[in-house]
Amino acid sequence: MMQLDINSEERLLSVIDLIFEKAVSEPSFSVAYANLCLYFVQFKVAVGEQSDAEGPPVITNLSFRKVLLTRCQKEFEKEKEIPTKQKMQELINACETEEEKAAKKEELDMQEFTARKRSLGNINFIGELFKLNLLTEPIMHDCMMKLLKSNDPESLECVCRLMATVGKALDVPKAKVNDVSWLLYG
Repeated sequence: MMQLDINSEERLLSVIDLIFEKAVSEPSFSVAYANLCLYFVQFKVAVGEQSDAEGPPVITNLSFRKVLLTRCQKEFEKEKEIPTKQKMQELINACETEEEKAAKKEELDMQEFTARKRSLGNINFIGELFKLNLLTEPIMHDCMMKLLKSNDPESLECVCRLMATVGKALDVPKAKVNDVSWLLYG
């Protein structure tokens, strides 16, 4: 891997996109993808931005870690693309024939399954990144709070998955100082 030439913003984004999509779509390998990220966290790419029409470009560094965490956050905060049960029933009822209704139901069930799998894959990946210290404890607490406040079955499943992944790492004397105040008052 030492021969990888990640020297442009486009290549960095492509590597992150590839790793992220694989980690989310293959949650059983999220440990391996998180470890791969641990290797790539050292990569930074210089990106030039024009400050104004006459001045020289301002060079900033784009880090692998920051872009990866932003990608995880966007996926976590993304609105669910699946309609509610009531909306699903309305869409099915709008179909004219029984064949159309069956096809629409199958399509909506597949969308729901895919969105749920993706959400759980992202949660798994986030947990594995935390265990490698690529994410912080306050971020984990924030994720859990948002999931618990959603109060829907999918979010509760995600918080259970997250606790199964990172619970042991959070159950340390240092964390016990905060106890559960993040949960009660978060």
